Amino acid sequence: MGMMVSDIIVHPVDPGIFSIDSQIIENVTFATGGDALNVAVNLARLGVDVGIAGVIGDDAAGNNILSSLKSIGVNCENVGISGKYQTSTCVVLCEKSGERHFLYYGKSNDELNESMIPDEVLSQIKILNIGSAMALKSLDGDGLAELFRRAKKYGVTTTFDATHDSSGKWIEKVEKAFEFTDIFIPSYDEAKMITGYEKPEEMTRFMKKYNLKIFGVKLGAQGCYITDFKDSQIIPAFYCDEIVDTTGAGDSFMAGFICGYLKGYGYVDCAKLGNAVANYCIRHFGATGYLPDYESLEKFAFSGKN
Repeated sequence: MGMMVSDIIVHPVDPGIFSIDSQIIENVTFATGGDALNVAVNLARLGVDVGIAGVIGDDAAGNNILSSLKSIGVNCENVGISGKYQTSTCVVLCEKSGERHFLYYGKSNDELNESMIPDEVLSQIKILNIGSAMALKSLDGDGLAELFRRAKKYGVTTTFDATHDSSGKWIEKVEKAFEFTDIFIPSYDEAKMITGYEKPEEMTRFMKKYNLKIFGVKLGAQGCYITDFKDSQIIPAFYCDEIVDTTGAGDSFMAGFICGYLKGYGYVDCAKLGNAVANYCIRHFGATGYLPDYESLEKFAFSGKN
């Protein structure tokens, strides 16, 4: 549940683009995107039975998103259609190095709220993942806490990832939900802003009071830090000889982690699967450009090669 976006990825863009009149580029890629959508697509490609809840516009971009999701087997019954706004759109300016910058229009995503997943749905699922916490105006705060509270009544494992909080409130938007959260794995920058600490071990001490089962920090090229509050490890990233586009790498990690969790793996092996999916992601344009079948991914993840 979370952001559903139509992505326009432009590559390569010179970092000084705003100081020059024009630039000839090599690639323009039109793709689906958004944190929750990226996770759903990757999970479906890994053979997981997955549905998505979000809001799109009644337009060509929204129709394309629905068509793409349905074609790979993602259940879209809980996707809402905005009667007021266009489908959320992100222009991704991708540097030659793979670093990217976003121009984001998100008014349809702002309409997403906790009532869009009724108890009838919660009673049928194993995991509820929120892909875009702190950037969902009608869900963050009390809405997220209430949704997770309802989910826990049915024994649902609750997990979420965060994104940049442009309002600067950070922990204020998610703290109430922590009481009902099992797994929380933000990126390093987000974890630093939420906890107020710079080292993963310090972040862990801060988060321990919320009684999560698993806490992690995505560390980009360094891999990830993961803990069950008893033991902790840094799981190194897999080697990548050519980084094409880092868009969606964090979402790919979450998809791999969730897939492993559903298969009964321990949190360390789940993180290895997450790193493996992220590795495939950054080798291609777009957030969901390519994934092998699950058996091939598993072999790669547990090959012992980084």
